[in-house]
Amino acid sequence: MVSMALCLSVTLLGQVALADPGIGSPAPDVALSDENARPTHLTPTHGRVLIVDFFATWCGPCHAALGALDEIALEHASSVRLVVIAVGESPDDVRRFFAAHPLRAQATVLYDRDGSAARAYGQHRFPTTFLVDGEGVIRRINRGYGGGYPARVRRWLGELFAEAH
Repeated sequence: MVSMALCLSVTLLGQVALADPGIGSPAPDVALSDENARPTHLTPTHGRVLIVDFFATWCGPCHAALGALDEIALEHASSVRLVVIAVGESPDDVRRFFAAHPLRAQATVLYDRDGSAARAYGQHRFPTTFLVDGEGVIRRINRGYGGGYPARVRRWLGELFAEAH
């Protein structure tokens, strides 16, 4: 009887540990590869906000979201770092996409070939955008792209900057 209760509690704890991170949770420390196959970790950036966008080249709404994020990151170049995570795609396909659609904001493009980072973040649809504060805490999550997306991200950034001062 005791061993059955222990198994049940371990199972329940395991399920809680596997829950998707939400607002107020630490951003998962995931290791990804950059375009030169160098391992890169997403870590807090000493006061800069990370905009982490899960992206796929075949996803039309991702293209619209990325255009908006590129513009927003340019507007806040000293306080924001844009990180684009290409999920489940070959680096060659992603490089071709960005050669045809370059980002102006000095974004970091990372590759999540097996989807492990997407799973760690709880990304279930494209695009999904996370705002991570300078301490590494997820402050906002936007799933999908629709009317009001650019204004919403700008408002959220404004709130984060106001809280920091």
